[in-house]
Amino acid sequence: METVNWIHISDLHYGCKEGVPTKEFRADAIPYLMEYYKEINQKPKYIFVTGDIVYPKNNNNISGSYKNALEFIESMAKELEIDKKNIFVVPGNHDVSCQENDERYVAAKKVRESGNYNYKFGQVQASCIEQWKKLKPTKEYQFFYEQLYGRPYEPNHEMISRQNDNIDILCIDTSMVSIGSKYDSGKLLIGTNELWDLVGTSKRERPLMILGHHPISFLLSSEQNYLEKLLVRQDVIAYLYGHTHYLGFEVPCTYRFRNNQNAKSFDAVCCPTHMGEEDIGRLSTMIGLVTGTYDIESQTGEVVFHIWSEENGGERFSYPIGRKSESVISIVEKTNKTIKEKFEKYGKSNSEETNSLLSDYILFIFKDCMKEINYMLRTELFAIREDLYQTRVEEKQNDIRGKNDVLEKNLGEKKGYDDKVNVKQLTKSNENRRTELDE
Repeated sequence: METVNWIHISDLHYGCKEGVPTKEFRADAIPYLMEYYKEINQKPKYIFVTGDIVYPKNNNNISGSYKNALEFIESMAKELEIDKKNIFVVPGNHDVSCQENDERYVAAKKVRESGNYNYKFGQVQASCIEQWKKLKPTKEYQFFYEQLYGRPYEPNHEMISRQNDNIDILCIDTSMVSIGSKYDSGKLLIGTNELWDLVGTSKRERPLMILGHHPISFLLSSEQNYLEKLLVRQDVIAYLYGHTHYLGFEVPCTYRFRNNQNAKSFDAVCCPTHMGEEDIGRLSTMIGLVTGTYDIESQTGEVVFHIWSEENGGERFSYPIGRKSESVISIVEKTNKTIKEKFEKYGKSNSEETNSLLSDYILFIFKDCMKEINYMLRTELFAIREDLYQTRVEEKQNDIRGKNDVLEKNLGEKKGYDDKVNVKQLTKSNENRRTELDE
């Protein structure tokens, strides 16, 4: 059995005012992971870091923050015996400059202005190519990248396809035109035309793992559509992202292509954050990381969310990925079973934080249950609609053919008839029918 094992961390926020929970997590995470992998008798091969390496606000030593983050990541790789070349990082919105007088910020605003990006073709207009080239992370992030990989920063997106690997990895810079979190949702651009050239439209030989900082829903709607349509052509393991500071999934992205009854989908998995003092008190924010495993042959796997709370270091919530369609009944039964197990384990706790975590998790799996059912029903309704559409088309074509035959018969009976106006009307009507049939 050929499997892929990985660790997913995100939103490290080095340089943010760190409270005790964050310090505790950073101290315990690596020993915890060593024990965890010893317990399940597996070894991780990859570390995926999906952006926001540092927190620049009120940070007078951004270079030092990147240095601390690099030490944490490299130490994790060393202790878990992960080759440094198997560490993959993408920038987040805190890794790009959002200062109004900064060259990148000015370029990003220019590209986002109406008319400067061709939404239909997924690429910047010729007049803004120079601004597009300026959309790079901060010089501190680029130095961090060079220290990690030993080579200059490669802008935008990168496809990693190595001969001895059993997966390909696509790193997407979703923060290219970010100008601040509150201005980004539903407005981000990534240049999907460039991505199509990078990935290729033909199916790749190996499954594909995609890394980005933002949820796909943060992209402009046309960019979302083009990206999802590209990725569902491949065997995608998952899209791993961060930014929201909360464990969870986006609705599985699914498309059913014409004349193809097999729905293709992939999961979008969010990693919790390593937070600072500013996040304490926000129930939606969680401290933790994600581990994942994927079986290449069966195309199934599992992600495990490891959450740090006041009472528990590394509380685990697992979820399958690459799963096949399930019935509504099986989804509900699985959800009920999970909720019951968690209540039996933590339902009697008097800890406010544990109860809050339990409530958040139950809400999460309930919402996910609804997403699964909604996704399944939408897929089935789409298939029904396609079948109904095809039936109606055939019925209309047969009706038009019948009327066309009558018209041709009428034309034949008009031979020798002197009223040319009526003949012209019949001929025109016949041509209209033929045009309608062709359409």
